[in-house]
Amino acid sequence: MIQTTAPALLAAVNGASSKIGQHKSMAALNHVVIDSRAVAATDLELEGVQRYAAQGPDDAVFHLDRAALKRILSKIGDSPIVLTSTDAAGETATVSLPNGAAFTLAQLPAAEYPKALKAPGDAITLDVPAATLRNMLERALVSTSKDDTRPVLTSICLERHDAGFTLVSTDSYR
Repeated sequence: MIQTTAPALLAAVNGASSKIGQHKSMAALNHVVIDSRAVAATDLELEGVQRYAAQGPDDAVFHLDRAALKRILSKIGDSPIVLTSTDAAGETATVSLPNGAAFTLAQLPAAEYPKALKAPGDAITLDVPAATLRNMLERALVSTSKDDTRPVLTSICLERHDAGFTLVSTDSYR
């Protein structure tokens, strides 16, 4: 069970999915992962995470269609809401209002959601000046591959350690 307000959850859903498009070929990518600390969305290339104010246990996680959830939340107004699993199997979730109104949504089984995305509250936050991050990314991008047939080489690895973090990339030649 997660308790929050409709505007807080709607802002988090919009923030997490702002750079993620709709997918016709993989329905799971049209969902958001919601826990008691944040909302996350992914298209397997980009991940968006947005924290929001809510109360609930750390193990409360929902996988909901973001378009359907946004339609419901946008009609509720400033009302407090409670998000609960409706059944023991976790196949549906309910958005409940204080006046007794409730909206039921189908949940995506957790096993079907892309493994690339952790629970949103597990996201790592780094505070880096924009100029420093830009400089680091520009330097790492030089050695990323432009060849899409080897997608792992088109990426930059961000590794966190005690002294900060490191960006690493390769095109298999440098």
